[in-house]
Amino acid sequence: MDIIKLGLVAGEVLSKALDQLPTHDQRQLNEFFKFLDKYHEEIRRKDADFDDLLAWHSRHKLLLDTVIAEIARTRKK
Repeated sequence: MDIIKLGLVAGEVLSKALDQLPTHDQRQLNEFFKFLDKYHEEIRRKDADFDDLLAWHSRHKLLLDTVIAEIARTRKK
């Protein structure tokens, strides 16, 4: 039960923080979350093609690697 409460509180905090972002940044984050939703939808398909799964996995890894690298780069400033 504590995990659910923590998740709800974290979600509220994140939502409030995202609401304060400029519109352009909100759109970019929206695209990021849409991609993640589509990725999870595709990898759960029972009729998914193995080559498609590899392509989705590769895109997902590239996206997360890019995000992590950018975070690390901005923290060094």
